[in-house]
Amino acid sequence: VRVKSILLLRIIEGFRSRRYGQNTEDADKVSVHLTVPLELGTVLHYELSYVASPFYNVMVGSAHVKVELSGEEKFIQNVKNDFISHQVNLQQRARHGTIAQRASAKLCMFMRWVRKEDCLDSYLTPLEWGEKLGTGSPFLRRLGTMSTVQRHRHFDIESFEVVCVGGDPFSNQESLLSEFMEEDSGESELLEALADFATQIVTDRRCYVLKLPPSRRDLVTYCVIEVIQSPEAARLYTIALEFFGCPDNHERVAVAQKLKERLCSCESVVLLPRSVDQYIRVVMQGAVGGGGGGGGG
Repeated sequence: VRVKSILLLRIIEGFRSRRYGQNTEDADKVSVHLTVPLELGTVLHYELSYVASPFYNVMVGSAHVKVELSGEEKFIQNVKNDFISHQVNLQQRARHGTIAQRASAKLCMFMRWVRKEDCLDSYLTPLEWGEKLGTGSPFLRRLGTMSTVQRHRHFDIESFEVVCVGGDPFSNQESLLSEFMEEDSGESELLEALADFATQIVTDRRCYVLKLPPSRRDLVTYCVIEVIQSPEAARLYTIALEFFGCPDNHERVAVAQKLKERLCSCESVVLLPRSVDQYIRVVMQGAVGGGGGGGGG
C-alpha cells in the first residue's frame, strides 16, 4: 500500500491521531493509532502497523490493521455478535430497529466500509503491471465498477468540458429516410481521440486508463479517463481525469494539458475555457421549478 493514501482515507472519515511513532528501533517500522467517536458513546480504534518496503520509497510498504470498539460492554458485545453473524438485514435494522439495534447496524456497516475501502486501495496499487491492462482483465473490470464516491476517495481528479459541434444541430431531420440515417455530432471523433490517447479501454465509450511513467522507487501510477455526457445538453461532455499514485499537481496538469491538445486537434470537438454544465443544470432546474407558478391577477 501507499501508507499516505490509507491515512488520508481515515482523516477524511473523521479519525484523529491518538498515538504515532516507531514501535521498535527500526526506522522502517511505524505504528499509528487513530480514533473516531461514534454513536452511543462508542469509540472506534484503528491501529495501523506499517513496514516500509526496502525496494521502494519509504511511503510504500505493507500494513497490518487492527480495528477495535470501546464503550459500554453489553452494547459492544451486541455489535460484535451482529458483525460476526453477517446480518443480511443490517440496512433494514438501521432504519426500523430499536435505538441500540440501529446504532449497532450502522457501526457494523461502517467497520465493513473501512475494511472494504482499505482492501480496495491496496488492490488499486499493483506492484507491477503484468497482465493488469489486458483486455477484460479483473483489474480493468474493477476500475469500471467503482462508484462515484469511491473515485473521489481514492483518486485525485482533474476535469474539463468539451462540446461536440459536428453536423448541423438545427437541421430538419424529418425526411422519408431520416430514421435510417445517423448524423455524427462529433462524439465518434471525441471517443476515438480518447481511445487513441489512453493505454487501454476500460468500458467502451465511457472509461479509459492511461499508464503513467512511475516515479523513482515507487509503485505503478495511472490515470482513469471518464467521459460523461451532460443530461441537459447532449453535445456537452465532461472529461474527468482520475489520477492514482500521482500526488504531484504539476504532473497531473501536464497530463491534462496533453489530452486537451489532442482534443483541440479534432475538427468536431471544442474545448470550453470554463465549466458550464453545472450552470446549465441550475438554470434548467430553475425553469422546471418556476414553470408551475400561476400568474396572479
